[in-house]
Amino acid sequence: MERFRYFLRDNGFRESTTDTYIQRAVKYLEFAGTDKPTQDALDRFRTVLHAKNLARNTINNYCIAAKAYHTMRGEQVSFPFLKISDAIPNYFSQEDILEIFFVVNNFKHYVMLQTIFYGCLRASELCALNVEDVDLNSLTIMIRDGKGGRDGISYINDQCARILKRYIQIKPDFEIEGQKPLFFTDYGARWDRTSLYHIFEKYRKKAGVEKRGGLTCICTPYASHNYDRQRLRSPNRERSLEAS
Repeated sequence: MERFRYFLRDNGFRESTTDTYIQRAVKYLEFAGTDKPTQDALDRFRTVLHAKNLARNTINNYCIAAKAYHTMRGEQVSFPFLKISDAIPNYFSQEDILEIFFVVNNFKHYVMLQTIFYGCLRASELCALNVEDVDLNSLTIMIRDGKGGRDGISYINDQCARILKRYIQIKPDFEIEGQKPLFFTDYGARWDRTSLYHIFEKYRKKAGVEKRGGLTCICTPYASHNYDRQRLRSPNRERSLEAS
């Protein structure tokens, strides 16, 4: 997959997109049973994706990754691009978010989810944050290489700044390739979108929230609506998580 990674980088794909395409290409090759799949393999793979009742956007993304792999090999393949529904997506309600936050029993996970929520960040943006990107005085987070490859600034409130300050004070001073990531795993690597989604799903199920949705569904309501911030504050809970 290193050749595929270099190919994607050379064609201007962002690191987060590159990682996702590689993961999906690996599943495609595992299904095909060879590193030299054919158009027929892609057609059969697509049929299996449909059988799993995956979202149309997910199926499209798998096929795009597979097509990119074929392009790297100098091959041409095609697939019908599925039209995405124009329906308004569902988002988690304020009560859903409160329930999810309440069951988080790991302080780092709590800070990560709170930062996504209050900072209205995409998962890939959170994973790419360095310590220097957080300005607690101006209540801002610097977003580098965000959606569309653009940089930007996200604003946070006092509560988010407070728990970030506590987290930064107690987190180990750690570097990866000369950078100090704000969040990193117990294995000394940056978090990725897939791992972040898995921990979110764990807490969603633990909270008994049946509504399905990704991390975008947890940050968008705060960006779109005026939630009661006081209700989301829980200083005692933050202290208990730090001590655990």
